[in-house]
Amino acid sequence: RHHWRFIISPENGHDIEDFHGYVRGVMKLVEKDLQTSLTWTAAVHYDTDDVHAHVIVRGVNDRGEDLVIGQDYVKEGFRRRAQEVATELLGERSLDEIRKSQEKEVEALRVTSLDRFMANQMGDERMLDVRAKTNFGKSIFYEGLIKGRLRFLAASGLAVEQPPGVYMLKEDYQDDLRAIAQKNEAVKRLYPKIQDHARLDGLSVYVMKDGQGPEVSGRIVDKGIMDELYDRKYVVVEDMSANLHFVAVGDARSYDKAEKGSLVTIKPGTQATGKADQNIKMIADMNGGIYDAVVHKAHVEKDMKFIPEEDREQYIDYHLKRLETLEKNEIVKPMDGGRYEIPADVIAQGEELTKKINEREKKRYYPHMNVLSAEPVERLVHAEKKTWLDKELFKQAKKGPSIPYDAGVSQALAERRDWLVKQDLAFIQSNGEFALRGKALQQLDAMEVYAAGRKLAKKFGVEFSDKRVKLDQPVQYGGFVKLETGTWAIVSQGKELQLARVDHEPKLERGDMAVLKQTEGKLELQVAPARAKSKGRTKDKDQEMEL
Repeated sequence: RHHWRFIISPENGHDIEDFHGYVRGVMKLVEKDLQTSLTWTAAVHYDTDDVHAHVIVRGVNDRGEDLVIGQDYVKEGFRRRAQEVATELLGERSLDEIRKSQEKEVEALRVTSLDRFMANQMGDERMLDVRAKTNFGKSIFYEGLIKGRLRFLAASGLAVEQPPGVYMLKEDYQDDLRAIAQKNEAVKRLYPKIQDHARLDGLSVYVMKDGQGPEVSGRIVDKGIMDELYDRKYVVVEDMSANLHFVAVGDARSYDKAEKGSLVTIKPGTQATGKADQNIKMIADMNGGIYDAVVHKAHVEKDMKFIPEEDREQYIDYHLKRLETLEKNEIVKPMDGGRYEIPADVIAQGEELTKKINEREKKRYYPHMNVLSAEPVERLVHAEKKTWLDKELFKQAKKGPSIPYDAGVSQALAERRDWLVKQDLAFIQSNGEFALRGKALQQLDAMEVYAAGRKLAKKFGVEFSDKRVKLDQPVQYGGFVKLETGTWAIVSQGKELQLARVDHEPKLERGDMAVLKQTEGKLELQVAPARAKSKGRTKDKDQEMEL
């Protein structure tokens, strides 16, 4: 069901003492108009030039039916009610106040009502002739505002005056104004966070047009939410030349993986083309109507080897992101462990959903963020696991660096090379070139599991055994841990702790007696047939263990 989202932003909102009460007053009138009680929530923002509220309304009426709101009410009804309540609280605006508000738009570095009016007046040639005293049937005052706006746009390089009084506006000039406004907002957000304020002068806002945009690699220096209403997020990336880039990443899954210091690459993203839905249905058809990320990954590894190994996780994440969108719109049903129940007509429903999204988003494109290393690379120099540094060193020998390096990345790679040589996982060839040993990456995977097992065993006061857990052998479940190599169940036999690789987080409770099963190529931990349980069994909801 669709949630309705809108913004209440009255003129002079900063003069309303109880803004929350104001929003409640607006919503009471909306309920009266729609003849139903509403379930809604709002977030009020005081940290901008205009105090405003983001409101989300649940898409169900008080009879349990879909909440239907007419298009006319969406366009004008909410605004009219908000104006009425604001007028009741603040009084009618005088003509002088209205004119002062309009005058502010003449030199505003954002899209204004004047720009929207002009857009309706000009044709495909983007020309406006304002040589007459009045040109659009408006008051002399308003026509003067239009002329002032055009002069400002020409002075800003967004329009050309030729001959005098005739203006040609730059193609997509409103997009340029939005980018300027976004940069100003970004600078305002970052000003308290970046000590060297001079660096903000060179801040660039990542912009895509027609699906095209630059590729930027670097470290995250800040991240946050830029729009609670649509859950759009941002990151600030410092590239390898120390330039700052403000990037709107929407609700990308990779956003949650990244932290300050993470190494990332920003690439142009694309709108949904339907290919993801086709792939989702293909995997579901192979798996009894259930999409399973593990099955999809196995399919990629077996039949899609043309996808580089380092890009495969990103490829699966792309489909999981699409599934989240389908789930929000109640097209697919979520199950546990990255699985979804897929309807037979998912492709048709997906096409309809994409049309609605494109209309709502005005066909905007969002960049994609690929997290190369969630941990800062400086922390990985002596890490007993496979890291981005190791994969990059492997690529260097094959086809050169995958991204530009700065001094910090170069130093981390050099120190990692030295560490790998000392661990006998690499060597220096007779020609002086560095080379990884044949099974170095597999050995690093084994080192990670062994180090994690020893750490957990010490925590529980038991011994760690690196023996492989046998299928169908009863063990006691103690939680799970997520490593670079995947998800591992923590199990024990007597006073020995073991780690068992599983494809999904176990749906068990600590203390359950369990057995490792392999079904259709997937490993999972199941409750043992006898369902024996220890006396010390716990019922924690979250069974993930911290290392």
